[in-house]
Amino acid sequence: FKQKTAYEIVSRDWSSDVCSSDLFNVKYPELKYSGNNSQKVCDSINSNIKSFVNSLMKEMDFNENCEFKLERKSCGRELKIDYNLDVFDKDYISARFTIYSYQGGAHGLTYYKCFNFSVQRAEQLKLSDLLYLKQKKELQVLNKLLVKYFENPDQCFSEMPSITPDFEFFSY
Repeated sequence: FKQKTAYEIVSRDWSSDVCSSDLFNVKYPELKYSGNNSQKVCDSINSNIKSFVNSLMKEMDFNENCEFKLERKSCGRELKIDYNLDVFDKDYISARFTIYSYQGGAHGLTYYKCFNFSVQRAEQLKLSDLLYLKQKKELQVLNKLLVKYFENPDQCFSEMPSITPDFEFFSY
């Protein structure tokens, strides 16, 4: 993934740094700056991503040594995090995380989380930063399009999707 940018992405594999377990595999990007660019941009973006990863670790009751806080809770637990960079250029960074967690029960849960950042502003973007959603009418039009083109051939979803102004799950 090579584009001209003054920033560099270093892939971090917390699982190999901290422990060697097939049940724990955490990868995330870390932004490094080069040249005259601000460390503030890197720190802001890295902080958001690291907070997200730490919240997942806490949810699973892992401590910093990749050990469960309570041994009786560790039986069969699993956490796997990977990511893709959909956009990485001088203006925007868009990272999509795939998270699989198993905390007991019949099956684990796979879900996705996206982070979209403005490099210039050193802050996370909201959907309303990219689309004009200031009035209820624009949001209604967007939701009508979503319903029109939504496909559910295997009937996996029990409700129709909708988007609110604070919607976070999007990839730039």
